[in-house]
Amino acid sequence: MLNTHYYDIQRKCRDCGRLFIFFAEEQRYWYEELQFPVDADCVRCHPCRQRHQALNATRRSYETLLHVESPGVEELLELTLARLDLVEAGLFHPRQLERVRAFLRQHPDHERSPAIRARLEAVSRTTKAGPNADGDDSSPSVVSAESCDRRRDGLDGLAPIA
Repeated sequence: MLNTHYYDIQRKCRDCGRLFIFFAEEQRYWYEELQFPVDADCVRCHPCRQRHQALNATRRSYETLLHVESPGVEELLELTLARLDLVEAGLFHPRQLERVRAFLRQHPDHERSPAIRARLEAVSRTTKAGPNADGDDSSPSVVSAESCDRRRDGLDGLAPIA
């Protein structure tokens, strides 16, 4: 069913909570040009949509790089930067920062190591990066069956898709 009239609609962003306008022209583009279903609705403001799309692109890049047979230094660098981005966004567990530290130990003289080190420190300060993420390494961690399957399939570190 084709909509013939579009109106500017005020919405509240799902991520940041700000009010934004889902403009009539944008609706026309979504439904007529992109062929989105009529019941599709804009739930994020433009900056949050861009951030969400960038994180999805980073995650896809990470997954691709993770499956490279023999990654070179540049692939490892991109994997490291993706890990930092995804931990910072809260999509990866802070334990992934240990893999960033491992890259820095293996490549201490890489030209981007100082910048990565600085960013690692900043991300570490804003996340809980302890052994069990709560700083208590005395109790054993509990691992779910899904987590074991994800490790076996090479998806360790990826957050489950909700």
